[in-house]
Amino acid sequence: MPVPGADLVRDEGIRHGTTVGGLAGLKPSFRTDGTITAGNASPLSDVASAVLLASRRWSRRCSASHPPGPPTALARAGVFWSELGAVELNEAFAVLSLACVDAWGVDPGIVNARGGAIAIGHLLGASGGRLLGTLAGRLRESGDRWCVAAICIGVGQALVVVLENVS
Repeated sequence: MPVPGADLVRDEGIRHGTTVGGLAGLKPSFRTDGTITAGNASPLSDVASAVLLASRRWSRRCSASHPPGPPTALARAGVFWSELGAVELNEAFAVLSLACVDAWGVDPGIVNARGGAIAIGHLLGASGGRLLGTLAGRLRESGDRWCVAAICIGVGQALVVVLENVS
């Protein structure tokens, strides 16, 4: 959305001049022998967010905040992975999406189909709003009934919401 007095001059997430060789030469961020670098981690982004409100009964039934998160939330909602039209993961690091897709056995084609945090930016303080807004839009366009949003806190998918398209 346009903000009066704040003109968008450039997309700060696009790193012009990036090459495969340059990415390969980046130093690991957390351990000297690690694989997470600035090249496969999400950038910080300036954002705003909105809140989705739901009844206490619904949120208790269709959310989970402990491992393994999404499978628990789906089981509570009575939904199977094969029924999902979309999955949004707020991946701070590329390896997180790869591990989740592998562990859950979900179709990678429905995960972050419009780009995740690495492509869009890590919207600290607004990641949940971004995930839910993206999913709501995807459900509206596709007509699918179910989707899942999973967001990490620290080191894993910690908060999960199952969304249902009731239209």
